[in-house]
Amino acid sequence: MFAFNAIRNEEKINYFEKALSNLSHIKYYYLEALYYYCLYLKETNYIYYRIKIKEGSELSKKFYYQYLDFLFENIENKTYLTYNFSYSYYQLDSLENFVKKHNENWEREFKENKFDN
Repeated sequence: MFAFNAIRNEEKINYFEKALSNLSHIKYYYLEALYYYCLYLKETNYIYYRIKIKEGSELSKKFYYQYLDFLFENIENKTYLTYNFSYSYYQLDSLENFVKKHNENWEREFKENKFDN
């Protein structure tokens, strides 16, 4: 948050770097912060931007964060694409069936345990 409010470039970079350091143990939030850092670097430091966007793209694929992968892959896209979830992104053949089966179970359980006010 400090990086978004900082005025000077050096100050913004320091805040982004500190945030990334503090978030390194939380993969999703690290990548989300890295995405916003890349948006900033795209406008100010193209060389460092290329390094960071490559890191973000590789890590989002490695950890199967489909939405973040979409964001990194489309950061330079001027047309605003719509994110579409796809089960085929994941290397589990039965994932879609698992989700459908359990959604039915969870929906039934929710209806059975619904509290009337």
